[in-house]
Amino acid sequence: MMISQFRSGALNAVVLAVGVAAASALGVFPASSAHAVDGASGAGQPCVLIDTDFDIDDLMAIPQVIANRRVAAIITTEGYALPAQAASAAMKVFGQPGLSRDIPVIVGASYPGTRDTSEWPWLLSIRDSMARANDLFAVPLMPDARTPASPGGLPSTVDRLVRDCSSVDVLVIGAFTSFVKYSPRIRAKITSVVMQSKPLRGDPTQRPGHISFNCQYDLSACETAFSQLRGLRAVWVDVPRDGPEPYAPNLAMAEGLRPTGLPGSVRAALLSNLSTWEVASTVDGNKSLLWDQSASTYLLHPKLYAKVGGHWEPTIPVETFRRLWTESINRWNPRGMS
Repeated sequence: MMISQFRSGALNAVVLAVGVAAASALGVFPASSAHAVDGASGAGQPCVLIDTDFDIDDLMAIPQVIANRRVAAIITTEGYALPAQAASAAMKVFGQPGLSRDIPVIVGASYPGTRDTSEWPWLLSIRDSMARANDLFAVPLMPDARTPASPGGLPSTVDRLVRDCSSVDVLVIGAFTSFVKYSPRIRAKITSVVMQSKPLRGDPTQRPGHISFNCQYDLSACETAFSQLRGLRAVWVDVPRDGPEPYAPNLAMAEGLRPTGLPGSVRAALLSNLSTWEVASTVDGNKSLLWDQSASTYLLHPKLYAKVGGHWEPTIPVETFRRLWTESINRWNPRGMS
């Protein structure tokens, strides 16, 4: 199977070839598609573009979409993980052999310059773990830095990958560093932009001075994105803050996944390190709620959400949400396999 990937910095993209085959015309890093389509690759179908910083809740959110929607590409953006390492890890978790259509995984944009991470003392340990797919692998998968630069760059690469889509829903579950580069190029195709957390401004439920990590990490890009979102259907999704128990993942969610295929890969990654996400096992002040999982579930079941201030929240009990998450990933069906 061909294994290659794009890398895009602030001004260009670098093709990162991994594996034994030469890069394809697009030079992408293929992961699995639940709804594989032979020949035309689903021309004329609605698509989803996933923009992620590959934290643990991203690892749980992405397979929901893969199992139920046509995903045009996954873009890894600097945040909880570094783009190149995240793309390598994501491809190994979400990639499945023998499919008739694969999902391109693109190494997206990094923070311009060197990001001071001292305000998040827990970030580097999380980053190290996610570079190894939540410790599923013993060492990070490092792309080859000798690969040549892509002449097209991130905007044109994304544009090519959504060319056959009739429309595009963009799921942003990371910083906006990549989004602000490619979104103007594909704006005419965007149906909605679904984002985790509350909007930067205009939500009366937002505490003054409190913004999400995704905006904090690259505030300049978030400000630019907030401007670019005008005229688009922008949906901000957050978890309920009140209830008899935290709106958080639990062990039963992972243990309920089928042990084979995409569900099995996700199950193995989650069970490799419970301290990053399972409430009773988290350490060093780490906290895990169903943040990005709520955003991805909105794409599949918007009627289960209600508007609260300037954002949307799920209206179902957390135990119902957990079962829905497990069931949605277990629906993964590798068409084209014998």
